[in-house]
Parts: sequence; C-alpha cells; structure tokens
Amino acid sequence: MRARRTVLVTGASRGLGRSLAVAFASGGVDVVGTGRDEAALARTAALCDALPGSFAAHRLDVRDADALDALFDGLGPLDVCVANAGIAEQRPLAETDEEDLRRLLEVNVVGAFAVMRRAAAAMVAQGGGRIVPIASDAAYVGIPTMAAYVASKHALLGLARTLALELAGTGVHVTTICPGGIRTEILGEVSAAGDGMDVDDAAAAIAAVATAGPSIGSCELHLQPARSCA
Repeated sequence: MRARRTVLVTGASRGLGRSLAVAFASGGVDVVGTGRDEAALARTAALCDALPGSFAAHRLDVRDADALDALFDGLGPLDVCVANAGIAEQRPLAETDEEDLRRLLEVNVVGAFAVMRRAAAAMVAQGGGRIVPIASDAAYVGIPTMAAYVASKHALLGLARTLALELAGTGVHVTTICPGGIRTEILGEVSAAGDGMDVDDAAAAIAAVATAGPSIGSCELHLQPARSCA
C-alpha cells in the first residue's frame, strides 16, 4: 500500500485551485497541479514548499488533448482528480455572442470532460479513485448576466451525473462540488471583494470530502456561504 496519496488539481495557478493545492499539501498529499500561467503556478508551488505534502507544477491547457495524454501517461497511481479549471465572464445575454459561449464551453465543459474521461480510465484500471468536478450553484439556477457560465455549469453537472452512473461498481466515485459564491478573482474585484465564502475555507471543505474513504460514494455537495444558511 502506498504511504501517500496523489491528487491532480487542474486550474491550480490561482483562486480556488491554488487554495485546494495548499489544502491537500497541508494534509500530506502529493499534488500535481496544472494551469496555463507558469509564473502563477510557481507561486502556488512556493506556498506548498514547507508543507507535509508536495506540489508538482505542469503548465497545461485542459483543451490540449496531446498535453493531457502526456500528463496522464506520466502520472502513475492517481487517488483523486479535481476538475477545477474554469473561466467566467459577466455580460447580458443580448451582448453575449456565439464565440463568448464557445470559449466558456471549451474550458468549462470540454476541458473538464477531457480530464474526467482520462481520470476515469486510469482509475478503473487501478481499481478505484475519486473524481471531483467543481461545478457551481449556477448548475441549478439561472443567473442574470452570466448565461454562458450558467450553461457551462449545467452541462458539467449533467456530465458528472452520467459519469457517476457509468462508474457504479468500479470503485471509482464521482463527487461533484457545487459551491455558491467564493471570494476569488474569477470575475475581478467584484467577486474578490464580495460576501461569498473564504476561498481557503471552501478549499478545506472540498479537500476533506475529496480524500474521504471509499465508503463515501458518489454524491453532489452544495456549499453555501454561512449567510445563506442562517
């Protein structure tokens, strides 16, 4: 039995992905983190330097199939895959064109699909693991001025639900996280200074669920800021 677990986190260069990498490494997990910004990945690595786990950075765009193949070919046993990479834009639907929608779908849906498909194949072959798509409460409701983002998260949740059913009985679990507002810079100052959840608190909760034992099966976890649960 391996002494340490390995977790893949896509979009680990900033925001929730960076906090997830730190949370996992704080728990003694070896983290493989991907992102498009090499300098930002280096900052994530620096935050993990003195922690019990480790962080290995891979500059990668989840839309690049060849790069994903090379990454998974070199990974070895993988305990958890967190499909976190995503983008968001805010504008009224009437001002959103087809290219805007296509751009978000390529990252948030096609990219996540590509990561989850490869993780599923690897985990079935090894006899178990956990895939953790990061969706959003936007997967359940409409949000004015965020049509493309909402569409992408609805699609991601549908993919995750289907994958969970297809993997039943294989030892591979799919646990979809649907957080409400988190204070990150995904939408610039508006979201960074909002009244959402602290990003480190959200990451700690997600990391705890992601590394739960195999008796915790497929599920959807809806995280909300404390003010929404009063």
